Amino acid sequence: MNIVHLNMIHTRQLSLIALSLSMLTIVGCASGGARTDPDSDRRLEVKVFTEDGRQMAYRLERDGTLHFAGGRAVLRRNWSVSGTPTPEQRAELWQIIDQYDLLTADGSFFASPEQVRYDVVLHAGREQNRFITVDDRVPGLAELTEALADLHSELRDADVYREIEGAIERSGGNVPQR
Repeated sequence: MNIVHLNMIHTRQLSLIALSLSMLTIVGCASGGARTDPDSDRRLEVKVFTEDGRQMAYRLERDGTLHFAGGRAVLRRNWSVSGTPTPEQRAELWQIIDQYDLLTADGSFFASPEQVRYDVVLHAGREQNRFITVDDRVPGLAELTEALADLHSELRDADVYREIEGAIERSGGNVPQR
């Protein structure tokens, strides 16, 4: 074999290696960018302690179930089931988390009784973050908390209406007037 032939073989091998690495990079970037997929391994827990002493907590499980605790139940970790949000509703929550980069947010541990305190735990696949902060030092927390409160209310209201409709159906439409 002459040197020209060896150089051609070596150049061809380097080209194939470069092409393979490029393909792996493209596939890796395409598969790693879907952070708002509501069906992946995502869960969260947000506890809020207000300046007037109110306490509330929301927990979204891996299976999509939303839980709520209020008042002393927060400290006792006594959760009640709110319901199961749709994939679209879960995606809206994670859109807020992604928009404000809450998976990489840093907390601040100094709080006075006059401030709202947040205790946040987020899990998204292999990524996780836990931080404690006060007031608006971490942008997006008030928006996330409001979205969780609205979702909790919506799920509980839907459950109450289902119970009422079921009672009416079981009674054959004969609901006593008060």
